[in-house]
Amino acid sequence: MDIQTLSLRSRDLARQQAFYAGTLGLDTERTGESRLHVHVGTTLLEFVHDPQFAGFYHFAFTVPENQIAEAREWLGRRVTLLTDGQNQELFHSPQFNTHNVYFDDADGNIAELIARHDLPNASTEVFGAGSLLHVSEIGLVVPDVAQYVQHLSTRHGLQPYKGESDTFTAVGTSEGMFITVPEARGWFPVNRPAPCAPFELVARTPRGTFRYTHHCPAQEVSP
Repeated sequence: MDIQTLSLRSRDLARQQAFYAGTLGLDTERTGESRLHVHVGTTLLEFVHDPQFAGFYHFAFTVPENQIAEAREWLGRRVTLLTDGQNQELFHSPQFNTHNVYFDDADGNIAELIARHDLPNASTEVFGAGSLLHVSEIGLVVPDVAQYVQHLSTRHGLQPYKGESDTFTAVGTSEGMFITVPEARGWFPVNRPAPCAPFELVARTPRGTFRYTHHCPAQEVSP
């Protein structure tokens, strides 16, 4: 699943623009008073102003698979890296063959830089804002993980990626995936309880263009 656009809610577009443009150095643009576009490699990340929005999101940006050390150093000069309570800032998942670092953006979203070692995207370029290649994860908070994973498979042809459980299932591919969890499960590494948060997504899949809108409260689904 190649995520082309991801649209999220934001309480404060000015602070988000200052963060993504000023702190991270990404290209941004305002479209009217209610929308902010952030260009993250091949993905358009959009924030839509909603002063009543009280939730937060988890999402991830892929970086070159051989540059997680450079990513950690670059990011650590700009933000406070999130830890697991034991001062660990760099994490490794043998299951997913990744290394990860985490941070909060200006709205309190838990964002992540992730090096996916299964992808042939190694780089010799100096690490910078342009090394954020695309959005590759968005947290999907639902009432019943197993039921929703079955729905995504039957209706949309999206399959679990490297295992599944009732509390955490990645659905999609290494290029792009939903991280499907139940409400109130703690997001790694800070264990902040996951709220349902509405979003819209457009992606390319083997079946063609995939458009998805997530509503909250999330609805029970059937295959």
